Amino acid sequence: MDVVGRNKGLLAALGQAATASRDTQEDSREQHSVYGFWHGHISGLLAEARPGLDAELLAHVLLGALQHGPIVHLLGHGEARRLARSLRLLVTGVLEE
Repeated sequence: MDVVGRNKGLLAALGQAATASRDTQEDSREQHSVYGFWHGHISGLLAEARPGLDAELLAHVLLGALQHGPIVHLLGHGEARRLARSLRLLVTGVLEE
């Protein structure tokens, strides 16, 4: 969240990847290098922390939250730490068995 909060370009790239038109074979978000990198990184961490978890889907859910209007507004107003705390609570809950 600190990286996204400090880097408006990254947030814009994630938003562009999320709203790009669909390709015939793959979701365009997955083809976008920024989104693909972060999705792979997050899903890998989740899968390592809790094998058997649908890490790929959860990574999409977490990244999708970053493009939601109220979240974008918070990030634009310097609330990255607040968002990070809430996301940490969410992920911690998911990782508990």
